[in-house]
Amino acid sequence: MLLKFAALAVLVGASSVAHAEVNAATVAATLNLANVVGPLQFARPTTFGTHRLAGPGEATFTAGADAAATPFIRYTATTPDTVGSTPYVSGTLNYGWEITSADGARTPVLVHISTAGWVNARYGFGPYRAGLNLTPNSIDIAATASFMTQASGVPSGVDQRIYGLQSGGVNLGVTRLSPEAHFAPQNGGYSQVAGSFSTSFDLWVIPNTGRSNTIQLNVYTAFRQDNPYTNDYALEWYDSQGFIDPVITIDPTNAAGFSVVQSSIPMVPVPEVSTLVMMLGGLVVLAGVGTADRRR
Repeated sequence: MLLKFAALAVLVGASSVAHAEVNAATVAATLNLANVVGPLQFARPTTFGTHRLAGPGEATFTAGADAAATPFIRYTATTPDTVGSTPYVSGTLNYGWEITSADGARTPVLVHISTAGWVNARYGFGPYRAGLNLTPNSIDIAATASFMTQASGVPSGVDQRIYGLQSGGVNLGVTRLSPEAHFAPQNGGYSQVAGSFSTSFDLWVIPNTGRSNTIQLNVYTAFRQDNPYTNDYALEWYDSQGFIDPVITIDPTNAAGFSVVQSSIPMVPVPEVSTLVMMLGGLVVLAGVGTADRRR
């Protein structure tokens, strides 16, 4: 019995102080399942909640806020055969924030912003028989937070910056990670892309502007079928995870008179990170069992 299984999952979250609604937060996602022997299946959800695409594989996308008002994006994709079905999943969450005060003051307020995150992706394959000199495929993954802030002390009046991680063919202008490879030409193996980042910055933010500052969370992952020969003559599996978390804090010297006002995001249940990790671990074990069973 041959088991073929590939899996990927990414969790992205953001947290900040929320007191009232600035405007409607928006979400968009793309879920693709490309079947080489049938039509392309895709879904493009634009509402909060969980969306699922099923067919030669399965992809799910969930966006919303948890019980602590932390915005998040979570998505997973699975396929029984990387030759016949390749998941591609991406998503964005856009929300605004503003510094406000009861007296309508416009004097700039010192605000501390920090963002941290990580990604961890692994791809592996096992040849169906000995003697095959196969080259590996790979995974693209990215998790970023983009900030656009109405700030004092910058020539344009708007401070723009982006932080995050990327790998493979992704080019978002953030830190690039290279895979750590453990391949043997005759026996397959695996590669892993893993890394984390943490950065903080201060801004003198103009309060009571009547327009929100914005943060965009962006997540992306896809399997790259660079080597069709490997698709045909090896069992392939992969899983991918990511997390990113921007936090906005008013400096204590102004905390009594000003508040952070954030877009309203509906609450949607989301599994704990540990649950996702255990699920992915089980899928990888299944892929390994499939390889061993085929060799026997």
